[in-house]
Amino acid sequence: MKQFGAFKAKTHFSEILGDVINGEKFIITKHGVQVAMIIPFAQKEESADPVKDAIRALKKLRKGITLGKKLSIRKMLEEGRK
Repeated sequence: MKQFGAFKAKTHFSEILGDVINGEKFIITKHGVQVAMIIPFAQKEESADPVKDAIRALKKLRKGITLGKKLSIRKMLEEGRK
């Protein structure tokens, strides 16, 4: 994995992006300290947020699930208050 200082990365950004498209990974440093990594974007749906993934899965799961014609959330609330 190649490393570039922030200034060099800024001045050669187009070239770096071209190499990233081809699958290469780069580390950007500032004053010798690693501060960022440039990696190719995955085409498949990947998420760094597992909470959003869980919510998306729950929404997909609940589609088509109903309480039936005679039962509603309002009726259940009223029954629970008795």
